[in-house]
Amino acid sequence: MALSEAGKEGVFLLRLLTAVGGIGKSSPFTIAMDNDSARQALARSNPTPASRHIEVRHFWVREKIKERVFDVIRVSSADNIADWGTKPVTKEIFLRFTKTAMHHFNV
Repeated sequence: MALSEAGKEGVFLLRLLTAVGGIGKSSPFTIAMDNDSARQALARSNPTPASRHIEVRHFWVREKIKERVFDVIRVSSADNIADWGTKPVTKEIFLRFTKTAMHHFNV
């Protein structure tokens, strides 16, 4: 479910930037995630009884990946910068994530 929300947010931002002339759509954007179960569910051809509640979102994500709107890659939990704001982290991890974010956004 989080993947579909991230995808929707990315699609919105891509359309907004395209509309204001900031960028043109040239390649898919990337969503990195550390949830192996969700990535396996994308590869599975048939939904399971436990996944019925996410079927529509699941198929939307599959469709967008197939259309090359976005790609999904695996990131290890140790390198998942999203954990910076959602889980308690040590000072060392905080500083490493801050350095990564500053480098990623060219700040």
